[in-house]
Amino acid sequence: MVETSGERIFFELSRETLERTIAGDYAEGTTVNMERSLSLSDRLGGHFVTGHIDGVGRVEAISKEGEFCEMDFRVDLVSPGLVAEKGSVAVNGVSLTVARWNRIGSGGVFRVALIPETLDRTNLGTAPVGTRVNIEYDLIARYVVEALTARSEEERGQ
Repeated sequence: MVETSGERIFFELSRETLERTIAGDYAEGTTVNMERSLSLSDRLGGHFVTGHIDGVGRVEAISKEGEFCEMDFRVDLVSPGLVAEKGSVAVNGVSLTVARWNRIGSGGVFRVALIPETLDRTNLGTAPVGTRVNIEYDLIARYVVEALTARSEEERGQ
């Protein structure tokens, strides 16, 4: 973010950001989810969301029951171990718990359950099927997978 003016926010985006996120899809009036950064003195609840996007997913299905909603997201490329049932993933910056995970080839589909508060306060509540979304895998899972991959490659002499 480089500037604010009333309800408008201006950003500078790197090539990496444009290639890895949905930021290139944004137009004036696009709703984005934002909140203040965590400080070291804050109480922790949920998982660490850094804003370092791993890739793009798509809303695959939406199932509403009363005020609640389940959403399925398709991701095309996921290292094994980054998504797990009852694990965490951030979608458009919203920390969510994976209710179900179905690996399909090098990707898969994960389901999350959304409460009315999340539907009302984030852009997930208005996202139709087919919407592209930013995906950020759990930070700790990311480092564990990287460490195990490096160790495995080392043991194989690569």
